[in-house]
Amino acid sequence: MIHLDSVSKSYVVGGQSVDAVKKVSLHIGPGEIYGIVGHSGAGKSTLVRLINRLESASAGKVMVDGVDVRSLDGDGLRALRQRVGMIFQHFNLLSSRTVAQNIAIPLRVAGWKEQARIDARVAELLALVGLEDHRDKYPAQLSGGQKQRVGIARALANRPQVLLCDEATSALDPQTTKSILALLKRINAELGITMVVITHEMDVVRMLCDRVAVMDGGNVVEEGDVTKVFLHPEHHTTQLFVREAEHLEDLEEVLASARIKGRVARLTFVGQEAYAPYLASSVREYGLDFTILAGNVGKIKDTPCGQLIVALLGETASQEAGLEHLRKQGVTVEFLQ
Repeated sequence: MIHLDSVSKSYVVGGQSVDAVKKVSLHIGPGEIYGIVGHSGAGKSTLVRLINRLESASAGKVMVDGVDVRSLDGDGLRALRQRVGMIFQHFNLLSSRTVAQNIAIPLRVAGWKEQARIDARVAELLALVGLEDHRDKYPAQLSGGQKQRVGIARALANRPQVLLCDEATSALDPQTTKSILALLKRINAELGITMVVITHEMDVVRMLCDRVAVMDGGNVVEEGDVTKVFLHPEHHTTQLFVREAEHLEDLEEVLASARIKGRVARLTFVGQEAYAPYLASSVREYGLDFTILAGNVGKIKDTPCGQLIVALLGETASQEAGLEHLRKQGVTVEFLQ
């Protein structure tokens, strides 16, 4: 659905060229929820604006459903933006318009004339986002989560194939964030719409996305399936994001404070193995002894998973037997020390 090939974006600041995006290549499939994560200034928001040409790429190719975005004229660009919806961090609602009127704006811009047809489509969208009772309210009368639901409905008005979400939950509290992510997930499942989610929160990626690209300094430094990237981050920037999301302390500090000198292993459980009593059977049947230093069990999107970092104790033979038992059950064992 979306192909970015060696895409770059530069600005001239103080007479000097500054690269915001540097030769990024990404390929996003139809119906996929694709996350782009990075700290402030990493280039992620600039990158997503190249897709609907709110920003024009300086170099490279931007393709959306086979259309070369950089080659479009005014009419072609307007047609593209009807197929590529966008929701924003700060909602961007018109304060002088009601909820229904805000949602109807893209329909009127697209040339819809019949009021009955507009009203029917607005009612359909209000039902989709759960705001049927708020049709005639103004933005000032809504909570942050409700405003974002209006923004989502407005972005979906023209039945786009792609939805761009630029920090769509960063202005919301944690509970409201969960409800908005659940709504986006349901919209993706029901409508099959392709989503590109820009965020600096790894929790958003974990709950919503299928694949993720991590940006740093205008570059994509790591990309892949969310489960793999979350459980086995390779780049230092990704490791920091995961550590922050999991509220994990620096491993070296943990080992130093616990005065651990022996072997330390990371055990990764994916799927129903995350809930199985394999550790207990390793202790009971093979005499594996260990101390848990860090870890958690939860879900990455719909996949149960967990990781434990353990210091191995006791005889080496018992350690090896217990770990081999875990490997046979599908548990990944990696030695950190």
